[in-house]
Amino acid sequence: MWELQGVATGCQGGLGVTVENLGSKALRCLRAAGWSPTRRRDIADTVAALTDDGYVVSPAVEKFLASFGGLSLSYPHYRDPTLADRCHLDAALAAENVFAEQVSYWSSRVGSELCPVGEAFGDHMTMVMTDDGAVYAGFDETLVRLGNSGTEALNTLCEGVEPEPVA
Repeated sequence: MWELQGVATGCQGGLGVTVENLGSKALRCLRAAGWSPTRRRDIADTVAALTDDGYVVSPAVEKFLASFGGLSLSYPHYRDPTLADRCHLDAALAAENVFAEQVSYWSSRVGSELCPVGEAFGDHMTMVMTDDGAVYAGFDETLVRLGNSGTEALNTLCEGVEPEPVA
């Protein structure tokens, strides 16, 4: 078990995951899912699956998935905190559940290549990450920005922040 006070500063495990960038609700959510700041997951199979599906897996995606990949998170819904919401960070499953053409369309809207990293909002929206680490969630024509980084996206979801719609 880890204590927040023991890891409150600095990057953990060389992954650029800084605990101070995570809100208290996000930390509780992640800890309940089995995450720790030193978590390092072998993502070779995930990267191979994404590459086979035609996605470019950037270093930002690799770092995010190495630390958070495979987790399933549960948290209060941002519109009604009395309701539970969830996401999973299984990139290969997310890629299986979305058409590559849809991800390409979202890429054109944000002006950057996107790679699936999970599913959010009760698995109704595909979470995708840009080469520089910004995270979006999309379903058909709907696209929202969850954050400028993976940790910002986790904060948006777990802290109950309404995501920013993309025009």
